[in-house]
Amino acid sequence: MANLGLQLYSIKEEAQRDLLGTLAKVAEIGYEGVEFAGYYGAEARDVRRVLEQEGLRAAGVHIPYHLIDEQLERQLEYAGIIGCEAILCPMVPKAISSEERSFHEAAERFNRYGRKCRENGIRFLYHIHGYEFTDFGAGRTGMDILLGETEPELVAFEFDTFWVEFAGLDSVEYYNRIGSRCPYMHYKDRSRTGELRDTEVGEGSLDIAKLAAAGLRAGADWFIVEQEQFDRPQLESVSISLRNLRRILER
Repeated sequence: MANLGLQLYSIKEEAQRDLLGTLAKVAEIGYEGVEFAGYYGAEARDVRRVLEQEGLRAAGVHIPYHLIDEQLERQLEYAGIIGCEAILCPMVPKAISSEERSFHEAAERFNRYGRKCRENGIRFLYHIHGYEFTDFGAGRTGMDILLGETEPELVAFEFDTFWVEFAGLDSVEYYNRIGSRCPYMHYKDRSRTGELRDTEVGEGSLDIAKLAAAGLRAGADWFIVEQEQFDRPQLESVSISLRNLRRILER
């Protein structure tokens, strides 16, 4: 069974105000782990202390593409202290994602980062963000380049249900194709209104049950909730998402 985590970007205002207190609130809701989107100045040993006190695992941390080169050593040191399991790149920046060469360059960089992470006992993953499905001719996309030119033992992928659908693909069908490379899944549901808007997991238009079944078949390690737009208090929303996801998995 996959572990259930929360991407803290979902409640970034809470985390920015009080990261350590927010970790305690996330644990109280019932999540098993968290994925960081920065540490907001918190000392690594303090983060580790709270994670241990609350019984939370550090599933990973997202580091922006343009900062990984300068931050990787420091992030690996921090990750080692808090027991963080993965470093993830959240996206190839929009500004360059329309250029084929940018994906060849990204693949080379990701292999390099993945090798360094593996030497330190943690994973490196790339978070699929939708822009990777630009077609550069003959049906070859940026995602094809990343899959084909990264070493599977060095680079894995975080599958984002919302953004894959946004790119025009059937998220279940596509996950079934590449699931062996995607040990992390971001569960972000799409609003039923037809707008480009997300909602609580299990309350929207995506077939979360089929996605969860596909993830379980592939042996995914982490199912991670993420939400960016809210119609109710954020902590209430992420509680609903966890409750719904658990209910789906129990079926």
